Amino acid sequence: MSNSVCDLDIEWVTFLKRESPKILAALARQCGDIELAEDTLQEALSQAWQQWPEQGLPDKPGAWLLHVARCRLLDHWRQLGRQQEGRQSLAVGEEGWRYDDDSEEDQRLALIFCCCHPALDETSQLALLLQLLGGLNYREIARQLMLSDAVVQRRLSRAKLKIKQARIPLEIPGRELLFSRQGHIRSMIYLMFNHGVELQASQREALLQQAIELLMLLRKEVDSPEAMGLQALIMAVLARRVGEDDEQDIKSLSEQDRRLWDKKSIRQADMLLQKALALKELGPMQTQAAIQMLHSQAESWEETDWLQIIYLYELLIRQQASPVPKLNQAMARFYSGEPTENIWDAVAQLSDALKQHSGFYAARMQLLIAQGELEKAQQEYQCALACESAPRQRRLLERQWAKALRADVKKES
Repeated sequence: MSNSVCDLDIEWVTFLKRESPKILAALARQCGDIELAEDTLQEALSQAWQQWPEQGLPDKPGAWLLHVARCRLLDHWRQLGRQQEGRQSLAVGEEGWRYDDDSEEDQRLALIFCCCHPALDETSQLALLLQLLGGLNYREIARQLMLSDAVVQRRLSRAKLKIKQARIPLEIPGRELLFSRQGHIRSMIYLMFNHGVELQASQREALLQQAIELLMLLRKEVDSPEAMGLQALIMAVLARRVGEDDEQDIKSLSEQDRRLWDKKSIRQADMLLQKALALKELGPMQTQAAIQMLHSQAESWEETDWLQIIYLYELLIRQQASPVPKLNQAMARFYSGEPTENIWDAVAQLSDALKQHSGFYAARMQLLIAQGELEKAQQEYQCALACESAPRQRRLLERQWAKALRADVKKES
């Protein structure tokens, strides 16, 4: 056994967040049943909670959990009178069950292809990823997806049942399907990353790490300029969030101390993006990465190249059928100094498409504050809060509104 008991809690939680998705993927791949894999992993974890506080962490805790869960699977099949079938399914033999075997990573990638199968709707796909690979519970997923707890529970149960009944394979598809589905898998990893950025630090790191590792696993199987672009985008965003924790509020780009940014990571992200762009297969991930690089390379908020960002958003609008780039472009025009009246008209056109989007109301709030219309701005502020569930994002809105009120008081005095 390794490590002292006093360090067990910290080590255990860290290990669990990092390694549980790998163990779950290995179990699911072997038994072909995601819910059964979840149940047996939970049983193994319960046994660990009973034994490890006294005995300390095993030298190879992942292999320990995998072995115990495997025994639980065999018990399950024995009770059903299917022991021989179960042994064949598990491909009995310790050689195939070494937790440090490189094949374990492939099983995690196989799980994401299963969760993101076209037979499932995209909301259910994302919910599965956030639960199985991101480690979030259904309440946390409900907050992220702005759905009720009951709806998320039903979606997760139905998705897992459909995977089982339709016998959706837990495997990496052949080369032809792999190439055809890689774009969708990238998009889901991107959504997974975006949701991770908004979480509290205690949840955020594990989810972001999973998103990054999944992208790297995908790139090993089938690389592309868009995959490079997504990695560059992620690196650029994370380089600006160095050292964030739960005690720190999210700061807008105009508020951040750019001296704290990870300049080395920003340079590496730029090199990767340039490599992707050189292949001349421009897609939305590369365009978004280019926008993030312009923000990351600007020495100050005032020196941001807004005209280039506006152009890139125009390109992104043509590449992507989403109203969000239009909103972001409108605000880039606002920051560039374009008349507020023009921006208001552009944002207003998005009201139907973004009526549930907190960023839409936050943008209108900023525009009204700039025009000195605080009473109307307060209404938009309240709408933004009503649409926003992430605590750190809500605190950012509250701080922006408080700043506007202080500025108004100072102006009157």
